[in-house]
Amino acid sequence: MDYLTKYYKNLSEQLQERINLLEAQTPGYYGPEPTRPKYGAPYSTHERNSGMPGFDLSKSMELYNKTKSAIESHPNAQAIMVGAFSGAWSEQHGGADRKARRAFGTRVADQLRTAAGPGGFESFDHAVDAMVPIIAATPSWRQEAIGNLKETMHPDKFEQLNADPQALERELKRMAGDHSLEVASEALKHAETRIGFLN
Repeated sequence: MDYLTKYYKNLSEQLQERINLLEAQTPGYYGPEPTRPKYGAPYSTHERNSGMPGFDLSKSMELYNKTKSAIESHPNAQAIMVGAFSGAWSEQHGGADRKARRAFGTRVADQLRTAAGPGGFESFDHAVDAMVPIIAATPSWRQEAIGNLKETMHPDKFEQLNADPQALERELKRMAGDHSLEVASEALKHAETRIGFLN
């Protein structure tokens, strides 16, 4: 299973856990009444159980791969990838001020161009990999990530991790690698709006 399949599978599992929790907290709630499908289309198991369309991982991955291919084959692929990733990351961590966000996005774009080298990115996935050290070095993201570690880890284990700078850096880099998938998803949305290849 490639990392995007794992990522979307994990997201769908988290969503299902949230749904189950909310249903458990709401006594007497059994979900919306199922509606009759249009034009005699059969219900899926999820639709029969909940009355709502289910998440289709294969369609999601097909759309993701189609979008990636469209970006990679575009004549301005390098500029689109750099612009999409720097735009997505500056929206998340560039700050509230428009000028500061623009300056942050420019710095990220410069770092991506450097990471790409003279030949540019080999693929969209290469650009995703290039985002990992950029994410890990972003002060606001680091602060959030360390805060999340502190909240979710046993206090003794966190203190042990925090006392070892190399171990902390390894953990932050691992977390940045996981987060790069979310940034890639946002970058795809930015790229779609930039080149308008999907409806």
